[in-house]
Amino acid sequence: MRSLEIARASLIGIVFVMMFARDAMALPGEGWTLRMVSGAWSVVGDLQAPENISGIASIHADTFLIGSDDTKVVQGGKIDRAKKTLTISDTVKLLGKKDDDEIDIEAIAAAPDEGAFYITGSHSVTKSGKMNKERRSVFRLRTNKAGDKFYPKATKRESRKGIIEDDKTLKRYWEKPLQLGGVAIEGLAWRDGKLFFGLRSPNIDDHAIVLETSSSKFFRKGKQRYKLHRVPLGDGLGIRELVPLREGFLIVAGNAGDEPTREHPIPRDFREKRGYFIFFWEPESNRVHQIAVLARTPGRPEAVLVLSDTEKEADLLFLFDGSAGGSPWHYRLTKAPRSSG
Repeated sequence: MRSLEIARASLIGIVFVMMFARDAMALPGEGWTLRMVSGAWSVVGDLQAPENISGIASIHADTFLIGSDDTKVVQGGKIDRAKKTLTISDTVKLLGKKDDDEIDIEAIAAAPDEGAFYITGSHSVTKSGKMNKERRSVFRLRTNKAGDKFYPKATKRESRKGIIEDDKTLKRYWEKPLQLGGVAIEGLAWRDGKLFFGLRSPNIDDHAIVLETSSSKFFRKGKQRYKLHRVPLGDGLGIRELVPLREGFLIVAGNAGDEPTREHPIPRDFREKRGYFIFFWEPESNRVHQIAVLARTPGRPEAVLVLSDTEKEADLLFLFDGSAGGSPWHYRLTKAPRSSG
């Protein structure tokens, strides 16, 4: 087993390439490094849709909430750093009617000051081109301070449909497939009473889109104020995960588009065997620093759990959609020194 871990770590050292994309407009991530930490993590217990993990977040150092895109539930559990396990202990239904379709969960955000998790569907059409109401849902699930008890009866449900349909930039992409740049949400983060929705698609003029709204006013009726951030990630890149850190946000980016189909043989913003780009984003200045590229992975890195976050470094657990149990990989992010001026 130990030899397998060493071989695996060595392999990742080869395929985890530190580089800067020619088509990226991001600044070089000077002083930022990302390296793999030895030791294999695993998800233990009755994980639903184990090959489709797409969101994870933590409201307390010892607990987490995880979701897969082919379900109508989320699952809570315990983090054991010594054993390197995420153990499933609870399953919470977000939808319970027999005729409810899957939510297509794509991201989970922890809001510790509110005692809540936010869970978003993709807001994208199905592969057959249909827009199910379940996919355009955002849920708020109440929890306790430890993040190990949930109150599903208090769950609220909303959508970003109205904002997207009315926005002059995004409305032309609503209810279109990914191959044509259709809207798809795959990242969600909470910070200081604000929700940040990271869009995989569309990529507009080499910029990915982040939709910022107030969480305190999220469930109020009527039009809501919001802000669109145009994040300069580069040609054809979209947000696949958005992770809040002390200083800003970590972005995992990949193809904004999707693979070709019979109806769309030449998709927009899709490159075969394109890697996954790791960025640090400062929303106040809209500065983006490219840190690394994951050249080969066991799946799509669409769920990142923050194990710890200090001034100098952060420990991150990457889980992969498309790999059984998420195949968790532990990375340590070393941060660039902050300017005193």
